[in-house]
Amino acid sequence: MTRGHKCDYRKQVSEVKLDGAVVEVLRKLVSNKKFAGMMREKINMEVDAIALDQEISAHEKTLRQCYLNKDAILSDLDNLDYEDKHYKRRKADLEDRLSKTYDKIEETENALVEAKAKKRSILTEKICEDGGLLSN
Repeated sequence: MTRGHKCDYRKQVSEVKLDGAVVEVLRKLVSNKKFAGMMREKINMEVDAIALDQEISAHEKTLRQCYLNKDAILSDLDNLDYEDKHYKRRKADLEDRLSKTYDKIEETENALVEAKAKKRSILTEKICEDGGLLSN
């Protein structure tokens, strides 16, 4: 009861001994080929998922731009002056641009669907592995 407080000190495990034990466990884990392979797969899966997220974002951005371009072209078509002497050429040019924009929209939508399917597949595989449903 020094200074009016009861001493509640208890012996603790030495930090040096504890650090040594942790290092030993980690050495054994890392030297296990099965564990190292599983960790490599997990890391690669995470990298793939991140790359797919970036790819999906890029496709979505491109798709938004395509839709804005399509709307602008449609607006330009609506605002063409029928009495303009170059009306037919301008209309043909705008229709050609519109057609190319629709092609790009379709291509981008297909790429987006494919990227989302890949991501779903990776996530499903990860869930199955995490749940122990797959046997390796």
